[in-house]
Amino acid sequence: AALLALPILALAVLPPFGQRMVTLVGIYALMGLGYQIVFGQLGGLNLGQGALFGVGAYAAALAAPMLGALALPVAILSAALPAALAAGPILRLRSHYFALATLALASIVNLVAVHAESLTGGANGLSGFASALPRGAVLLVTVWTCLTAGVLIYAHLFRGRLGDEARLLREAPLMAATLGIDGGRWRLAGFVVGGALAGLAGAFSAAISGVVSPEVTGFSVMVLCLTSVVIGGSRHPMGAVVGALLAVCLPEMLRDFQDA
Repeated sequence: AALLALPILALAVLPPFGQRMVTLVGIYALMGLGYQIVFGQLGGLNLGQGALFGVGAYAAALAAPMLGALALPVAILSAALPAALAAGPILRLRSHYFALATLALASIVNLVAVHAESLTGGANGLSGFASALPRGAVLLVTVWTCLTAGVLIYAHLFRGRLGDEARLLREAPLMAATLGIDGGRWRLAGFVVGGALAGLAGAFSAAISGVVSPEVTGFSVMVLCLTSVVIGGSRHPMGAVVGALLAVCLPEMLRDFQDA
């Protein structure tokens, strides 16, 4: 009910700027939902989620002129693939070593975005593709439909046995191993699914902004994702929504105080 109320209210009452803000909340909540799997459920500080968000944005921008709305699933795959390829060496690490390895992955993605000018447009980025992607009210409905489905699936999966296994892997990994719980498979699935959701969120971000530049792979996006999940709650799926709502709306509400 809460997930349905906000987009319906936005379409019925809010002006276009307000609808854009609600769309942004849904986009960052979708990225945060994917981040909760590794960070919240498995306790890994993944600092590469923002970079995978950027990969999805670039993939959508490149594919949209040819594929239109089908660029959205392309963005999902484009973010999930590097997550799966990097998962092998990265997921062998623990604690701050894992965090540093994911930060290195993010740095590599940012360097490619800046220097592969023939593909990414370099510092100028990419533009002129937004007309092929959902926009306005259609984009708002699409984003919140995906978010609602993601929240419901997440809540259903982690309510039962999977939630117990994740809790055991997070709090007592040696005990989980003695019970036959495959932590490696869990971490791989969480890393890839989280990356896929980040890629989808990045594609939606490209659609709403109409421009994709290297900043979308920068660390500021990662900070926004981490902040929203920590503030809203790292394990309950609605925590990603509440955190994104605060992270997107508070800066706008406090804009008048920026010179203070």
